Amino acid sequence: IGLISQNSLTVDNIDKFTIEIKDSENDKLIDDSNIIKVTVSTTNKLLKFSTENGGDIKDNYNKDSFEYNNNDSKTIYVKTGTSSGLEILKVDATILDKNISQEFTIPIISSFPDTISLIYVDSSYANGLYNDRYRVTATDKYGNPARTGSKIYVGAVSGLIKDDQEQDIYVAGNSTNKGTIKKSTNGTEFSVNKNNYFENVSCYDTLVVLADENKLDSSYLGGWIVEDKISNNSLLLKGDFNIAETSRLSFLVGNEKRFDSCEQQPKSVSFDSEDNTYELQKDGVTYFKLEYPPFMVGKDVYLYANSYDKKRVGVSMRRKLWGTGIN
Repeated sequence: IGLISQNSLTVDNIDKFTIEIKDSENDKLIDDSNIIKVTVSTTNKLLKFSTENGGDIKDNYNKDSFEYNNNDSKTIYVKTGTSSGLEILKVDATILDKNISQEFTIPIISSFPDTISLIYVDSSYANGLYNDRYRVTATDKYGNPARTGSKIYVGAVSGLIKDDQEQDIYVAGNSTNKGTIKKSTNGTEFSVNKNNYFENVSCYDTLVVLADENKLDSSYLGGWIVEDKISNNSLLLKGDFNIAETSRLSFLVGNEKRFDSCEQQPKSVSFDSEDNTYELQKDGVTYFKLEYPPFMVGKDVYLYANSYDKKRVGVSMRRKLWGTGIN
């Protein structure tokens, strides 16, 4: 008994595989008339069968097993559930008066990131720089660890841009100057009501949308690179935004640099990946290191992590840098 299938199936998806029954001596398909009955079942119940070709209607897939006869090569349609893991497919066949069985292992893999979390792990010091290590955990929309190999992009804002009144662009709490994000003819647009508020913002600065009250959708949270300035109160952001216009968002605008008044020069934070990109490993986890000079100790930094595999997903966190001291 042979199985022709993809290397793996994806959660909550309709797929198919083919069962072939061959003569072990000459490796040729057995005559259909000799196949009395074939039963295909699963051990871990991670997928369901349809009666025949269930098509695209998921409700058609409600059987725990599938039976057929008089067919040496049968295509079977299945729908995976919402849990990832290893499914054991068992095929029991009656060929004339002989019973044979075969088991196959089918990996059912999770989907792409739907939520991301950031957690501080520990700190170290080497070559004149502090290194803070963080853990990124991502899950798909069903709560499974997100797919291995999915890319996570991280960034940091350590210095805030000033508005037209020389105040930090940091909007939260009960501020009347909260932002609105929407999809426009230009792309993804972020705006405020206050004129000239973004006067000092430049291309490649970063806008970070912060979680606040009931504003918790990962579609807009996290970091956005400023692609262009539409006006002094409206920014064009790099990346797609595909949900409804959302207003009253808390946010900040800045970049990775902070000015050192003692040495009269900017200092930066950086990451241990040249392009700030990391891949999820087993269990939907990856780690990154944030590197910073002693000058940054005691300062706040705003970290963010984004994923763009199937849709944009983001998260951010505020953390005070303590070096290897109090954490």
